[in-house]
Amino acid sequence: PVKSINKALDKITDDGPIVLLSDYRGRIVFNKSVTVKCEDGNAFALTSSSPNYVSDGVTVTLEKLNFSDSDFRRNTQGTGSL
Repeated sequence: PVKSINKALDKITDDGPIVLLSDYRGRIVFNKSVTVKCEDGNAFALTSSSPNYVSDGVTVTLEKLNFSDSDFRRNTQGTGSL
């Protein structure tokens, strides 16, 4: 386990899963295609008051999460998909 989604992105390969074990608060820059989901049977919150970015050619799938104060954007008019 790691403390941030950005640290998890450093450790996984493209199209890998990131499993939240608790609520998450922080800025994210998605530079790999991933699926972010909760530990089985949970619905944790993903919160970020700063913009979160999806890089060019990256697809991010978010499964069974609750959102609060979250803003997701493509990196400078990129081709990322959320």
